[in-house]
Amino acid sequence: MNTSLIVDFKDVIIEQSGVSILRNINFELAEAEAVYLVGKSGSGKSSLLKAIYGEAQITNGSARILDYDLRKIGRNEIPDLRRNLGMIFQDFMLFKHWTVANNLSFVLTATDWRDKNKIRQRVEEVLSEVNLLQYFNQKVYQLSGGEQQRLAIARSILNKPSLIVADEPTGNLDPDTSDEILYLLNKVSKDHKTAVILATHDYRLIDKFPARIFRCEGNQIHEIIK
Repeated sequence: MNTSLIVDFKDVIIEQSGVSILRNINFELAEAEAVYLVGKSGSGKSSLLKAIYGEAQITNGSARILDYDLRKIGRNEIPDLRRNLGMIFQDFMLFKHWTVANNLSFVLTATDWRDKNKIRQRVEEVLSEVNLLQYFNQKVYQLSGGEQQRLAIARSILNKPSLIVADEPTGNLDPDTSDEILYLLNKVSKDHKTAVILATHDYRLIDKFPARIFRCEGNQIHEIIK
């Protein structure tokens, strides 16, 4: 695999529950590159993302993420793979009754951080990066939707991932807040040389923040050449 490639899929078939969802997939993503994934609901966008983080099965072809061969990866290796990925979802997936800080420190502890001072320092760093440090001790349910999604971005970059996978991250947000989230994701990508795959229905965002576009359609994925 070319060392500059974060994702390298060749002739891949992706299955879920024994059903073939996507076929003959050829998809590459380079270091620090951002791409959009578009298509109708049920077209396979989420299945591709699930394959990338080890939840959907790959039954054909060659599929590598970083140094991991997804055709051969064992269940015990998937947590290690996911430590190299940041994941952001439409419904945030936060612990709403915990504080902002606890949502982040929990992730670090779960990924083998042990030094409490270093944990606090890293939490403060990422909160500063997404402009939420003033909410350090605030309960998550007290934040706005946009603030909660910024917290989800902070969580996704805690372990300095090589790739962020974002599944409809602005789906529940108004247009202005959506723009803020995309601006922040672009900034994170550039500052840390982090690759980003963003599944979205919002073509307005694609026009404002241009990048390569792949469409899921008819059980396949095709790059849209403008």
